[in-house]
Amino acid sequence: RKAVKVIALSEGFRAGIIAKGKPPSDVLFVPNGMDDWMLDVRPAIPSDYPFDTRTHFICTYIGAHGRWNKLETILEAAHLLAGTRVRFLLIGDGDYKDELKRYADSLHLTNVCFLDAVPKKSVFDYLNLSHVAVICAWDHDFHAMILANKVFDYMAAGRPVVATDVGGLGELIEDTVHGLLVPPRDPGALADAIAKLLRD
Repeated sequence: RKAVKVIALSEGFRAGIIAKGKPPSDVLFVPNGMDDWMLDVRPAIPSDYPFDTRTHFICTYIGAHGRWNKLETILEAAHLLAGTRVRFLLIGDGDYKDELKRYADSLHLTNVCFLDAVPKKSVFDYLNLSHVAVICAWDHDFHAMILANKVFDYMAAGRPVVATDVGGLGELIEDTVHGLLVPPRDPGALADAIAKLLRD
């Protein structure tokens, strides 16, 4: 309330701050971006990389494994794509990861691999071996405000993005990168989008 200017990292946050009474001229939208070093990364093949990039079509998620990330949608899409050459790599940690692993086991998924979190500079080693990057979210007011940081890593790596069409994320992907948007919590739509990229 006392700040002369307020910086919002998404249009959703900006709208929320203005709705609380801050004059629009005092709220600046400054989105996240990427550091220059991201453009100079020389990718290596990680020793724990689980898939064959020559035969598999690899969809990668890198980030938090929490309840809010709605990664069940990815697992359910993997179930629908069983028997294809699509593989899913989920990298990161979070309070929901053990539950996600149990859910994957209950679906008898053989096309999904979980890896632990990696240092920021190692993210591109995995992304550069991927064919598609994935982001999921809930259809919730909170997600309508935020803009997932991981999308900037995905964009820097030059990978197509399949993402939930929620808030500023959908607008960013439509405006700047090759990618497809799917409805929230819709594993069928996610599987169809990935299958389309596989055909293309």
